Amino acid sequence: MTEGYPLATLLALRERAEEAARAALAAALSAEDRARCARNRLRADRETVERSALTGAGRTAEDATAAALQGQFEYQTRLRREEAGAIAALSDAGRRVATARAALAVASSAREEIALHHAAWEEARRRRQERAEDATGDDLAAARARARGGES
Repeated sequence: MTEGYPLATLLALRERAEEAARAALAAALSAEDRARCARNRLRADRETVERSALTGAGRTAEDATAAALQGQFEYQTRLRREEAGAIAALSDAGRRVATARAALAVASSAREEIALHHAAWEEARRRRQERAEDATGDDLAAARARARGGES
């Protein structure tokens, strides 16, 4: 309950910042997963093509022309280049995840700091209220005692 809490607006802002940091982390993790899948797919394609080239699978004597071999070499080179790009993208995505995790830690810490202050404030308010209720009860008891004393 933040009713009457002087830092309620700040607490709400910190909670929203933490939620935004969680969303940013989720987006970064999703991007990292997509980058990992792309890298894995390219790696599998490259390995398949390289195995095929090594075993000569499906090649006939006519296919073994210099132009065909050159085309296959260029295709393998392109796959290696794309895989290197995918590895770089995955590395970049990993850095973004690390940055997002750090930002979430900072946002969570900032929110927790205000939340702890709020809990302490609520506890102090509860104690003041209990003391006021006790004082009111004591005043009523004293008034009753005086009223009874006046009856004698």
